[in-house]
Amino acid sequence: MLKTVQSVERALHLLEVVDAAGSKGVGCSELASDVGLKTPTTHNLLNTLLVLGYVRRDEGSKRYSLGNRALALGRGRTAMNRLAAMARRPLMELNDAVNETVILAVCSERQRHTIVSLESQHDLRVGAATGVDGNFYDTATGRALLAQLSDDERTALCEDLGAREGAWPEARTEAQFSAALAGIVEAGAVMLHKDHVEALAVPLDLPSGGLPAALGVYYPAVRGNEQRREKLVDALRRTAGIIQRNQERNYT
Repeated sequence: MLKTVQSVERALHLLEVVDAAGSKGVGCSELASDVGLKTPTTHNLLNTLLVLGYVRRDEGSKRYSLGNRALALGRGRTAMNRLAAMARRPLMELNDAVNETVILAVCSERQRHTIVSLESQHDLRVGAATGVDGNFYDTATGRALLAQLSDDERTALCEDLGAREGAWPEARTEAQFSAALAGIVEAGAVMLHKDHVEALAVPLDLPSGGLPAALGVYYPAVRGNEQRREKLVDALRRTAGIIQRNQERNYT
């Protein structure tokens, strides 16, 4: 008869209870009671799951819900597919309205997944493709995704990504990095000029438990100016609102 490793068994049991709690999350003491463990033991296991990205903790309520890595193992791919399908029509309308390349990206398993990409019809345009990469520091959508992560998730991801100097010169130090992320959260948008390309991105405020997501637009810098950037950000926000409302209706 095969033997189980007690710590692994306990951690998986915790994940099952956190999953069952859904979007409202569950507190440490409640978890301890549900799984029959002492609170300190539960807290230690949760801390490990938190650092690894299998759970996330709401900084206000201190309640736990499934993290990106757990979602990716179970519902993550399905969630991405559903989001891509739900977002395609609003993104097509955005693409037609602004005639620039638009993408929808999510963060899963410490990687940036571009799940929808629609190119501009201009002869001079910025190409984009769906796929998976680690381009968080040097893309607008990547920065918007980083700003949505919890401190623990972001720390673990940044350890994987390494130094920021070349990709994000304005965020070399930890203080600069924190200030840049705070600025993104406050503005609710990212603007990035790189070589001859400009990119804008806004976060998608999806229902609790959803993958961090961002909507972006890319275009040659020669077509960029302050007035047009404002209009593009407004268009991105309107489209983000449509996708969020559609997602909320399907989540409840």
